[in-house]
Amino acid sequence: EGKVSNFLHDHFSVGDQFEVTAPAGNFTVKAEEETSVHFIAGGIGITPFMSIIHEMAAKNSGRHITLAHAVRNATVQAFKEELASLQERMPNMQLSHFYGELQSGQQLNENEHEGRIDEKYLKGIAGKGEALYAVCGPVTFMQEIITSLKKAGVRDDQIKYEFFGPSVAMENEKAV
Repeated sequence: EGKVSNFLHDHFSVGDQFEVTAPAGNFTVKAEEETSVHFIAGGIGITPFMSIIHEMAAKNSGRHITLAHAVRNATVQAFKEELASLQERMPNMQLSHFYGELQSGQQLNENEHEGRIDEKYLKGIAGKGEALYAVCGPVTFMQEIITSLKKAGVRDDQIKYEFFGPSVAMENEKAV
């Protein structure tokens, strides 16, 4: 259902050429640091976090890691099995999956939640000392998460975020 992928499939054929820009962003997380890192992803916004988590696993990072991933439902959740495999290798990583809607008969386990990533959850992770918070997903998702983190007492310098679309002001309280 992506706008770009659908456009490409509808308007381009194998062999067609077009110009693109290089990937942009500045997510960097050093495996050897000791502060906790909290990855908060909306939908496919989880993608940049996967390579970081893989690197942390490869380096046997001792950092405490949490990953909260919000998706519409379990059928569109990317990387679920891969994350479970990484978690087996990294006992210092906690996963939380949030589903906007449950599938018929879906049973939730202890790290799965119905609904959005909410202020209560964010206050719970924010109250655990010095940490880095990395946020990626749709703009309105990021605005809500960043606003909630700040309300929970997280400082601006602790929050990193990356856009998957046009940049807009993250301080826009009206979008929340």
